[in-house]
Amino acid sequence: MEIVHEIDLQTMIPSTNRKDRPVTDGNRKQKAAFSNGELTITAPGDAECMQTTENYSFPLRIDITAKTNGSNIRLYYKEGRIILNWEINKDDLRIHDIITGKGSGHYGGGRVPENEYIDIAWIIDRNEMLVLVNEELRHIGDEYPYMTSRAVMQNKKISEPIRISAAHGSTITVKSLKVTELE
Repeated sequence: MEIVHEIDLQTMIPSTNRKDRPVTDGNRKQKAAFSNGELTITAPGDAECMQTTENYSFPLRIDITAKTNGSNIRLYYKEGRIILNWEINKDDLRIHDIITGKGSGHYGGGRVPENEYIDIAWIIDRNEMLVLVNEELRHIGDEYPYMTSRAVMQNKKISEPIRISAAHGSTITVKSLKVTELE
């Protein structure tokens, strides 16, 4: 049974994607603003992000409508992430495993238009991971370490918040966020 959550963007809170750098008022440089139903995030580095106040259970689908002024639309779940318009090579879709955090590049899947809203779907299922942009399949993979993880295979519950960020001076604007728990 699927459980769909429409996220109120105004409830998102500052966070970090690095366990070694907790968010404090002294080290948080990210700027986030909520206006006209949209969340705008600017981050000078790559550690700051905004996160949901609730946790969501694996397997799941994350749907976001967002735009970037140049680079770095980043989505995070547990230790995993996807990066579109990566600052080093915009054509590279960066994907990190949700258990190990190990990253890989997938050339040709990362570039998205600038200053234009796009629909992104990140599907993290037990047997495959998919990334779609405007309903176009950008990546499908079935050999990520989380898929053979003992915790996942024994159906142990993974429940984490969803995190979103810009990075390295980019600004992203998020129009909507929906999370669907698939089981």
